[in-house]
Amino acid sequence: MLIGQLHCATSDELHTERAPIRRMRRVWQELLPRAIRAVDSRLHPARLLLCLLAVACTSVSRSYASESTIGPSDFIVPCRIQVPLLLKILSFDRALEASQSDTVRIAVFFSPSTPPGVRERLEQTLAGHARDRINDRPFAYTVFTVADRDQALACLTSNPPDVVYLASVPDDVLVGTLRATRQLGILSFSAMERDVGKGVSVGLSPAGEGSNILVNLESLKLEGRKMQASLLGVSQIVRGEP
Repeated sequence: MLIGQLHCATSDELHTERAPIRRMRRVWQELLPRAIRAVDSRLHPARLLLCLLAVACTSVSRSYASESTIGPSDFIVPCRIQVPLLLKILSFDRALEASQSDTVRIAVFFSPSTPPGVRERLEQTLAGHARDRINDRPFAYTVFTVADRDQALACLTSNPPDVVYLASVPDDVLVGTLRATRQLGILSFSAMERDVGKGVSVGLSPAGEGSNILVNLESLKLEGRKMQASLLGVSQIVRGEP
């Protein structure tokens, strides 16, 4: 039975929570010696401590804000939820069910600007599910770094996969990818809610500590795919760009 929401505590979330503490420690260690040398020795120790804390907190908040605008925060649904849900969703794909292929092939697209930590966590999660099966068939994945829409098109046409997993790509790559998926009958998937509104067929959105499944029916039709009614019944139907 498919569960529409999957709830679990994840290492990704714990990593995010601990990150500011590690940054505070690093900033403090770097600033303390310099501050002591730079300030007037007559400054009261309590005021010195307050000044250091203010500078350290400002540095941490700026660092956290710059990191949160790219990569990890865009993966609103943690990797440990993304991957098993994708594999479960694929078992409801009628095109895959009818396919004679021995292996389900997944192409994973990252952009060159994707932070290494984001890519590493997703690849580790995929590797951790390497023994999982989709309708009694194994799956294989290939990771690509895609810089533009022409490169995306080349990756998909040279050896068409069954599914393209848009892990982190800019809009121009998204447009080029969707053009290819509709020409070649490849299912598009993204863990970013906004991508489903832009034409990706299947995706995820956060729901408390879990996730909702999103389906763009028009895009699904353009890719020549059809999902079983049991999946659609627990999914949120999105109407966005076809």
